[in-house]
Amino acid sequence: MSDGGGRKGVRIGVLAVQGDVAENVAAVSSALKAPRGFEDDAVLQVKTAGEISRLDGLVIPGGESTAIGRLSAAGGVLDAIRTRVNDDGMPILGICAGLILLARSADDRTVGRLDGQQLLGVLDVEVQRNAFGRQRQSFETKLDIRPLAISNFKGVFIRAPVVCGTGPGVEALCELPPGAGDSSGGDDAATDAGGSPRRRIVAVRKGDIIGTAFHPELSGDLAIHQYFVDAVRRKMRG
Repeated sequence: MSDGGGRKGVRIGVLAVQGDVAENVAAVSSALKAPRGFEDDAVLQVKTAGEISRLDGLVIPGGESTAIGRLSAAGGVLDAIRTRVNDDGMPILGICAGLILLARSADDRTVGRLDGQQLLGVLDVEVQRNAFGRQRQSFETKLDIRPLAISNFKGVFIRAPVVCGTGPGVEALCELPPGAGDSSGGDDAATDAGGSPRRRIVAVRKGDIIGTAFHPELSGDLAIHQYFVDAVRRKMRG
């Protein structure tokens, strides 16, 4: 459990084994500079279990979910994250690949079952990786994330997953608007077996764990990172 040691500020880590590390460090750093910030607020690149143990919150960035999972598991980092969540309720923001790692189960639209994918299992969701296709099927669309009071947010989807099932206590924060991403992912991304519109959940929350299928660090909008920073502050001050 993180030891405040008289601190007023928060320590937020960005898991730095692979992926959009620098972009998330910059976004968290900017969010920490809000008027409610303190001089000892810090954003840290973290790679070890010991570093995880000293954090107040963690961002798991987008990237290659298989690579991030394997590299993190090898050093005991996934176990350390799981312990901090289960024992201390440490807030986490999982982005794209980070959402996949948080999930209870995951498969891939193109290859099916993911035998080599490491998962934390701390967020009761089922995730489909590459739900809209590969890199060339990336797209952007405007999102309304009403439970967070965030509107007209630019969602940047790059080899994005989608949440196709949620367990008890998991709140769907945002669904993809009708038509968005359809041309990139094919018919099965848009409709179910009966031809009805499929729920395509792209942001979820359970307590202080937030997962997004899109990349808020690439949007030019700090709203989601600011929400997460504020959640970490609330948790620390308790």
